Amino acid sequence: MSDEDPQSENRHQLLKDLGTRLQEAKKARESKESQGPGKASAYGSAVRLVSELIAGLVMGLLLGLFLDEWLGTGPWLLIVFLFLGIATGIMNVLRAAKKLQQDLHKVGAGHESEKTD
Repeated sequence: MSDEDPQSENRHQLLKDLGTRLQEAKKARESKESQGPGKASAYGSAVRLVSELIAGLVMGLLLGLFLDEWLGTGPWLLIVFLFLGIATGIMNVLRAAKKLQQDLHKVGAGHESEKTD
């Protein structure tokens, strides 16, 4: 009986330590989330914006090449669709940047309401 008491006491202490470590980890995670988007999120946003621009350019280029080959119109459709692809890419970048900015304002507004509470 006396052998089980130290073991159960030891387990009880280990569980208490685990509980406090979990609470500390949870607080640390919440504080990181409350700081807003980090470097990884900014990098992901930048990659998204660049890929939006490149996708529009490449699609215009490929569509222009295909139509020029199919219709035999020389470089004219390539030039037209290349400019259309660039314009589409820029519009997509502007749209995505506007959405990112709105999301950042929502995150910032959420932090402001937490500070005033």
